[in-house]
Amino acid sequence: MSPIVKICGITSADDAQLSVDLGARMVGLIFAESPRRVSMAAAEQILKTIPDGVLRVGVFSDPCDPNIDSICSRVPLDLLQIYFGNDDSVNNTYTVPILAAFLINELSDLHADRSFALYDFKNNPALLDSMSGHFAMEKALLAGGLNSDNVAGIVEKFSPLGVDVCSGVESTPRVKDRRKLEAFMKAVGV
Repeated sequence: MSPIVKICGITSADDAQLSVDLGARMVGLIFAESPRRVSMAAAEQILKTIPDGVLRVGVFSDPCDPNIDSICSRVPLDLLQIYFGNDDSVNNTYTVPILAAFLINELSDLHADRSFALYDFKNNPALLDSMSGHFAMEKALLAGGLNSDNVAGIVEKFSPLGVDVCSGVESTPRVKDRRKLEAFMKAVGV
């Protein structure tokens, strides 16, 4: 079975539809500070186009973001991808399940991050976002620097639950590229 594919940084209904048509099982909208951040109006329009069975993921950089609850009440999200840092407690106090995300810059980060060390990977999926390398464990989605040139090797080496791509399938920031998406999905085996 091929890994789950999450296309993140979706900023238009057209890109969302293209991602779903090509086999994405998760679509990510960024609500944190980012060049790919979407407005509430755009999020409402984009999420209307996502069919049942495709997970709608809201991406947040801070578990204490005061806007999470209001965003959840306005748009239909299935998961909250929240980045946790060393001192953050990974408790779900939201009405939407959490996909805990951890930035992993070096292998030593796995040992130094208290929130990572205390996370219940056995019962909960997580996202490992790497800036300089790729690390995997059971029930993890891998992210960070993925594209059609490297994803097949990553999938073969680590057998992750899924992969998460954003800029690796863009023609320009905020715009997904059909050929890059098709090549990525083919490389993953979707």
